[in-house]
Amino acid sequence: MCTVFWMKRFVSCIIFLITVFLSTFAADRKEIFIIAPLSAENAWWTGNLTAIDDLQNERNDLEVKTYELSNKTYNSVAEYEDQINKLKDWYPDKHPDLVLVFGTACYPAIYQLNEFWPDVPFILVGEFDYICEKEYLFTPYWDKDAKRTKLTELQDDFNMTFIQTPIYYKETIDLICQMIPKLKKIFFIGGEELLSKELTALFKNEVESRHLTFVPYLAQDHQTTDLEFALSQIDHTTTGVIYTNWLSRTKPRNKLLKTGVRDMVEEASPHFSPYFENTNVDDAVGFVCYDLNLYNKLLSATVLKVIDDNVAPRDIPHEVIPAQPPVINVKDLRRFNIDEHLIPENAILANDTSTFWEQNRRTILISLFAILTIIVVFLLILYIRGRRFRKELAAAKQRAEDSDRSKTLFVQNMSHDIRTPLNAIIGFSQLLSLPEGAISDEEKREYSSYINNSTNMLMMLVDDILNLAEGEEGSYKIEISETPCNSICRSAMTNVEYRVNPNVNLRFTSEVDDDYTIMTDGRRVQQVLINYLTNACKHTNEGEIVLHCSLSENPGKMTFSVTDTGTGIPKDMQDDIFERFTKHDILVQGTGLGLNICRTVAEKLNAEVKLDKTYTKGARFVLIINL
Repeated sequence: MCTVFWMKRFVSCIIFLITVFLSTFAADRKEIFIIAPLSAENAWWTGNLTAIDDLQNERNDLEVKTYELSNKTYNSVAEYEDQINKLKDWYPDKHPDLVLVFGTACYPAIYQLNEFWPDVPFILVGEFDYICEKEYLFTPYWDKDAKRTKLTELQDDFNMTFIQTPIYYKETIDLICQMIPKLKKIFFIGGEELLSKELTALFKNEVESRHLTFVPYLAQDHQTTDLEFALSQIDHTTTGVIYTNWLSRTKPRNKLLKTGVRDMVEEASPHFSPYFENTNVDDAVGFVCYDLNLYNKLLSATVLKVIDDNVAPRDIPHEVIPAQPPVINVKDLRRFNIDEHLIPENAILANDTSTFWEQNRRTILISLFAILTIIVVFLLILYIRGRRFRKELAAAKQRAEDSDRSKTLFVQNMSHDIRTPLNAIIGFSQLLSLPEGAISDEEKREYSSYINNSTNMLMMLVDDILNLAEGEEGSYKIEISETPCNSICRSAMTNVEYRVNPNVNLRFTSEVDDDYTIMTDGRRVQQVLINYLTNACKHTNEGEIVLHCSLSENPGKMTFSVTDTGTGIPKDMQDDIFERFTKHDILVQGTGLGLNICRTVAEKLNAEVKLDKTYTKGARFVLIINL
């Protein structure tokens, strides 16, 4: 007896605890109430409420209730409001934690819902960012004067935010123009339903702005049999068909045949949809809609902000979902023999049952062409580089041969030019070593001058060789400083006075004062002038040699010139006179390097050396230095 008593007490406690637990759990559950224009069995649901279905499957603390507020279930404002009033019975003591309203035609329901659920959180999801008056839902045609209130204007009165899933009607027309290159006309199939009426006006304005013909075929104006005949008369090479719906309250028979009309349109003609289509079910050729992935993420995030973070919807900014690339139904495309080359490059392909080659033929061909092009270009580059290499090799060979000839010529010149002063030095030195009295003092002075001249000539040859080597190695040192022009000219003349023929007058003229200076390497400038003067002394037996310094000959530059009345430069040698080993008179002693060294020095000084070809009384060489 006692045992039975305690068993009853134990069971009662368990039942009490379970009741408390369930009531606590139920109190923590969040309720989401959905008002939608279509049922969960419709393809529309798959695209628009997948995020909510996923949340419900993932969360045990969420309860989702749905209510279909379909165009087919009411015919007047009174019936519309009566359907909304029925929802009060669903929540007699409280209101849902969140109300989701889908579709512009369902927006007006928030007025009544907010009355019996004050300040209930709303998230509106639909095509437009405005709400229409209820009376407009039941008019047969689009009315520009119908009252349309911006949702942003209602956020103070309603605890709501909204997510706009726009109708990309312009992009839809772009798609039709792409798929029908000879497009002239748009055949628009619509009805009395709110969305269809609004789209009729939007498409009409857009089509006519492109100078195309807009043909509205509305359920409130025609019977279903008329539509079937009209579709059979369409030239699909010049006409694009857009189907929205076939709902008509003024023609009840059309309302009943609404579903059958879609099947008829799909069988009769390739058509395009202005909004999301589940192409596994429906057979539109193509459509452009908002980005479904982004939409689902945003919808889920917005719902969680409200039910988990307790953020008031009126504090959540509204969002507009951008368009995704056009979707093309390949199955329907092939059924109507539409050229697949017309598919936009960025299009998303649905119902594509083609083979890998068929699916990727274009990509494979482009890739093969690209690879072939790369191979051809590569071979061409190899050929060009090989040809260039052969040319460079031939040029290198020629340079080597020229260098070898130059070396041979150089050795020959040096052998002759060095031997001459050496013989003089040796010969006259032997004469000077004769016993006292064998030669007179006058002869000794003469022989000593011969030895001195030969020594200077030998030194000049050695200097030319050293300067040539210095230029070849690139070891020229340039030291820029203030250089007095007249001073370096006089120093250069002093260095060559001993070489001047007694019948030649060596003189210097200048256009600048003795204190005039330029920024350059005076030592190198003097080296050029000495070479010019030495060259003039060799080839001038009478007349004069003039070294001149000028600012006026080349304005903005300093011009040094050496002018002589000697033999001059033959015309056939004037272009090559600054090349190595060039001698226009082989009888005159020298290496043929002096003028070439002048050019090398000038290049280092960023200056210019040249032969004045206009001077005909001898030779005139010029050094031009930038100031």
